[in-house]
Amino acid sequence: MKEKDGCYTYPPTRGVHSLPGQEFVGKCLYYQSTLNPQSFTDHKINCSSLWESFRDAVAFQSPCHVDSRRFDKFCNESKHHVPKNKFVLWEHAYETVMRYSNRGKRDFTFADTLTGFLGDTNFCGSNSSSDGVEQDRSKCPGWDQTPECPWSTGAAFWLTASEYYSRAAHGEVEIMLNATSVPFFTNES
Repeated sequence: MKEKDGCYTYPPTRGVHSLPGQEFVGKCLYYQSTLNPQSFTDHKINCSSLWESFRDAVAFQSPCHVDSRRFDKFCNESKHHVPKNKFVLWEHAYETVMRYSNRGKRDFTFADTLTGFLGDTNFCGSNSSSDGVEQDRSKCPGWDQTPECPWSTGAAFWLTASEYYSRAAHGEVEIMLNATSVPFFTNES
């Protein structure tokens, strides 16, 4: 990785030809080298292999009917050490929690992990692209579940990834809720 004029450039990624794949690998390298290098001092996660696991979960799937278990392999491969007593779980308090966690410098929300950082992009499968991943992500439904789109790719990803993060929490775990939301948490939270 090289810096030029405040921008980072990454070496070409072998076997990753699609734009979403190249962006994914770039984000993965950036996270490990710049955002949270202390979690990867013992070993780096192979970002190209991680893209393959993520792509395999998404590829050629209907954008609105994705089995959340398809992301199990990716969630297992992308997990990394989060220090004891540094976990934050939250509901309906995104902005406050993001400021509080300070991108993992104070505590870790799920979004501050490699898994959450990589999944924080709109994505879905496609039957018309060669790798099975939609190249025009504006065509992908968001994370919300609707009657027309009960299990979007994003909703399926966040369900599985959030479960993995919650199970990994250890020590004292902070929970932040927005008491102005009705209800401020649900049984699905």
